[in-house]
Amino acid sequence: MYNEVRSVVESKWSIKILSSLSEESPQNFSTVQEQFDTSNDVITDRLRLLAEYDLIDRREHTRRDVRYSITKRGERFLDELRDLNSLLRKGL
Repeated sequence: MYNEVRSVVESKWSIKILSSLSEESPQNFSTVQEQFDTSNDVITDRLRLLAEYDLIDRREHTRRDVRYSITKRGERFLDELRDLNSLLRKGL
């Protein structure tokens, strides 16, 4: 149960990448990569994961010009996470 949600939430950098794209979209790979202190392979893996669940959109203009933007579903996902976070914080 909730395997899809866990695969996104538990993958380090996924939520931060999604949040970054929420603040500014579209972004090319190098812009995304520069924001996080991790390898290109990890960034690539997380972008693929987010695209797989239609949380981001990947547009390849040319082979070297690939841009990523958050989808409406991705925005909704972040909103739901914020709501869950708020719900948990109320209990503290």
